[in-house]
Amino acid sequence: MTSPGARGRRTAVAALTLVLGLLAAGCTTVTQGNGRSAPGLTLGPLEGALLYDVLPTEADMDDILDSPLREDSEGELSGGVDDMPDGLNSERRASPHRCVTAIAPIQRSMYVDTDATEFASRKWRLPKGEKGDIMGVHAAVVVFPDHAAASAAYDEFVKDWQDCDGDTVRLGQLSERDHFVEKINDVRQNKAVAVADILTSQPSTSISWRRQRALAVRANCLIEVDVSYYSDKRPPSDLQDAAAQVADFMLDRITDVG
Repeated sequence: MTSPGARGRRTAVAALTLVLGLLAAGCTTVTQGNGRSAPGLTLGPLEGALLYDVLPTEADMDDILDSPLREDSEGELSGGVDDMPDGLNSERRASPHRCVTAIAPIQRSMYVDTDATEFASRKWRLPKGEKGDIMGVHAAVVVFPDHAAASAAYDEFVKDWQDCDGDTVRLGQLSERDHFVEKINDVRQNKAVAVADILTSQPSTSISWRRQRALAVRANCLIEVDVSYYSDKRPPSDLQDAAAQVADFMLDRITDVG
């Protein structure tokens, strides 16, 4: 397929919004900026608004991806597992459902049987009229009682990703044409980060675009990142592992002291 033009880009943004609608206690310590510890930083569990210290800011995102992404004013979400998006679970719109963890971040149905206690997430989108290879980013940090619990969830999720490598997941059941298809490809681990490439398409529009998912663990935190590209073409070399780059930044914000 070819990259969407101006009209295709608008359609892709609308389609991404629809997909996100369908998908619809702290880190040991956080370092301040680029992984450097701030003087006098008190070590101990973080909770509530402090979890956002793990997430990149707009300026951080510009540094990481060299893209003018802006925070989605409606994209911040935090709370307990019960506050996570639940669309794919309650509506039973994903098939096979076991692969939901690979295609959608912080889904309640994926965390309900883990020891997760709290999370915070943030979204960024390319502003209208701006040009760039990345359409949007969704990043989240999920907290567990300790490193063992976080690692257990990470290992389970990575196994799910590996088992779903090569699978196609269907979202939506309104008609044979009015649905989305997510093809999971090339699950791999790069150092401390697990990565999966996703090809999203909507048969009714003939538009498709690439996404990348990243998963990482450090201390008692699990990190999830979802990057959506504008095109189904291979992105530029410096952005081919964009989700992993964001995950690496978030890992650097967490200091594992135990």
